[in-house]
Amino acid sequence: MAFATMQRVARHVDRLAEQLTDLGLVPVMPIREPVTAEDLKDLDLLRAEIGSVPPALDACFRQVGGAWFAGDCPALSECYSAGSQYSAAPILPDPLVLPTVQHLRESWGDYQDAVEDDPEVGEDGFFFDFAPDELHKANISGATHEIDVTPPPHE
Repeated sequence: MAFATMQRVARHVDRLAEQLTDLGLVPVMPIREPVTAEDLKDLDLLRAEIGSVPPALDACFRQVGGAWFAGDCPALSECYSAGSQYSAAPILPDPLVLPTVQHLRESWGDYQDAVEDDPEVGEDGFFFDFAPDELHKANISGATHEIDVTPPPHE
């Protein structure tokens, strides 16, 4: 089910990326990073190293890849790189941001380094920063939405 859902998401993300580009979006990161064969191999390695990846997240990585719709787009009153969104629009935009497998790889490496330095860090498990919140996307200090990727305990 997650696989089919993410196939539809991928089609919609591609369509939105094209339309936003046509509206004049100048992204601060690559607007689309489709999944590659190398990403799929690395995701399989990560699943083995981590012990699990939630099925919906796995399907998102495999079907959608990365997306970063935050950027400057006067037609949408979005001005991510031009400073605070507070001065640009009364409502903060919340553009789509989806991480890449490479981001998971980097996050997992950072987590492993932190646990090596201080084993207590690993007591709560591995939480993957899936996407910045609307404040981060508006270039204002904020937080991230996290996904618990800690494998279930073996019984």
